[in-house]
Amino acid sequence: GFGDVCASSQLGRGIGSLLMLMGVGAMVNLVTVITEVIMKKERSDAVISEEVFAEIDADGDGTVDKFEFLRYMLTSYGFAEKEDLDEVTAHFNYLDLNRTGFISVDELRLLHGPGE
Repeated sequence: GFGDVCASSQLGRGIGSLLMLMGVGAMVNLVTVITEVIMKKERSDAVISEEVFAEIDADGDGTVDKFEFLRYMLTSYGFAEKEDLDEVTAHFNYLDLNRTGFISVDELRLLHGPGE
């Protein structure tokens, strides 16, 4: 356990303290390197080629809206599967009776009746 072996001389304690400080410095350096690698990857993902843009542009209108971008990012980072997002979209479309892209309380009342 901790404390089973400890330096008993002043020289041993000095060397132990020096090694501990070097260990802390090495750990800080490791965390810094890992953080830089992660940040560099995130910055490299910020560049979108025309091929990736075409993939993100699900409706093919030449522009990427928030929904298309969010859908692409969720699937590319593995937070969601395309099939799951298709299900959520289908559910939204079911609730959006007048196809405005918004769901109103009136639409919910038509589907479920008042007060539900």
